[in-house]
Amino acid sequence: PDPKELAGLLPTSDNDINDMYSRICKEVKKIKDPEITALLDCYLEDEDLMKMFRMAPAAMKNHHAWIGGLLEHTLELLDLADSMLKVFPSLNADIVRMGLFLHDMAKIKELRWTRSFEYTEDGNLHGHLVMGAIWLDRKASEAAERLGIEKFPCEIIRHLTHIIVSHHGKLEWGAAKTPATPEAIFVASLDDLAAKTRIALDCRNNADKELIY
Repeated sequence: PDPKELAGLLPTSDNDINDMYSRICKEVKKIKDPEITALLDCYLEDEDLMKMFRMAPAAMKNHHAWIGGLLEHTLELLDLADSMLKVFPSLNADIVRMGLFLHDMAKIKELRWTRSFEYTEDGNLHGHLVMGAIWLDRKASEAAERLGIEKFPCEIIRHLTHIIVSHHGKLEWGAAKTPATPEAIFVASLDDLAAKTRIALDCRNNADKELIY
């Protein structure tokens, strides 16, 4: 099914997908570091990846489990960060914004949504944290070539990789590492806040609908 047909078959975001994507692009383009910007462009200019990013759910169930859910979840986090970075000016805002943009990106390969929401083979065997870290390494090589340098700065990749593999917060919640930098702690905390608040809101809305009907 094409995207319009899919929207009639599966749960779909109430928000306009193209508008959400434009707002995400606006937020991440606040990144000032030229090397991180080059890395960002390697993602944004990957048309197949961005097409799937627009459509993917953020989960099978629990939170943002609908077409466009990943986009919606990422935008919520970037909006939260935009307000809260003013409270913590010593955080590296470029690393935070890029980390939020990337943290769940590999869910586009972890999940599929052609008939229902289900895990792919790669999703079952690897998961989005591992795949996200692998993708980052590949995109960093592309960015280095784009910048005309031999190797992309290790410190940036180290920070972003740590955010990707630690953003679940706790090992028992699926994190490969617990967050150990201020930026990683900030990202994991925002992710937890947004996900749990969305779950609670959905539960209340569903309860209200049951009362009505």
